[in-house]
Amino acid sequence: MTVTVGRDSTEVVVAAQWNRVLGRFPASIDDNFFENGGNSLKAARLAGGLRKAVGREVPLHVIFDLPTVRAQSDWLRTRRAGGADAVMTLKPNGGGAPLVLLPGGGGSLVGLGAFADARFDRPVHGLHARGLAAGEVPATGMAELSGEFASMLDADGLPRRIHLAGYCSGGVFAYDLASVLARSGWEVLSVTLLNSTLAVPDVPHEEIVLQRLRQLAGSAGTAFGAGAGPATADELFLQLRTSGQDLLEQDSAAFRRRLDVHAALWRVIADYRPRSTTIPVALFSLPGRFDRDLAEAVGASDWDELGFADFRQIDVADPGMPLVAHEPTLDAVEAWLRDVEGRP
Repeated sequence: MTVTVGRDSTEVVVAAQWNRVLGRFPASIDDNFFENGGNSLKAARLAGGLRKAVGREVPLHVIFDLPTVRAQSDWLRTRRAGGADAVMTLKPNGGGAPLVLLPGGGGSLVGLGAFADARFDRPVHGLHARGLAAGEVPATGMAELSGEFASMLDADGLPRRIHLAGYCSGGVFAYDLASVLARSGWEVLSVTLLNSTLAVPDVPHEEIVLQRLRQLAGSAGTAFGAGAGPATADELFLQLRTSGQDLLEQDSAAFRRRLDVHAALWRVIADYRPRSTTIPVALFSLPGRFDRDLAEAVGASDWDELGFADFRQIDVADPGMPLVAHEPTLDAVEAWLRDVEGRP
């Protein structure tokens, strides 16, 4: 069934800005901006248009994290003035307990848009790590990071009975946050780990940034710091931008901030050694997720070695796509959440 766009003034504003940027109105509030001709440059125009239309800051990552009319409208409705720490809403309604998603290594919810799908019969929210906005400094330890996430949830007024989940490094953040919330009176029904590992080498911040720059350069067919290739992050950003790469960031300062957040979050996990919990935990695991040799070298355990009272591992054959876009896995996640809620 097609849902008419414009159920309230917020959707009218969002649809009008889509028309300005894309040259046509969305057919449904569940239309995806990037599947309808959007790209990074048009996303910047959309963020700017919404900023002018609603009279408040609309960060660029909102367009990437929440690419539908429904999600963008919900974000605009619930955004607190001046609150960069506000909880983001990917899906506002549903019969089950809310699901809160933790950010991956880039610090944001990029790639997790499929959790706004109707297959999840529950509200779905998400958090961002500090450091992506100008003037912010990334967290330097798990206690600091989880404390900030807990403060965001407390301030937002969500029901204190929730599920937590995260993809890759986000799963580790979700696991630690679960313990922090439980100690402060929240009922955390479950933690879902999506291909998360604890085997992360302890590498200096600068080396992590350098590795990431080399990866980005390699994906664009160039070499960072070698020969005629780019020698600085700013040079690489300019080369990627001029070669047509669809980057999230619109300026080199934002590009460098995300590199710093990536390195800081890597370091958080490298220093982290979790304790067991009584909260139900499910791990959705792809082949090659856990490197036993690396784990032994860094003194890390795998999740099933932590002695959980309620632990389930679901091995997923390589789906040929990101796990968080794999529909059978998403269905299995929702089934897991319903199973936990149905327990006496």
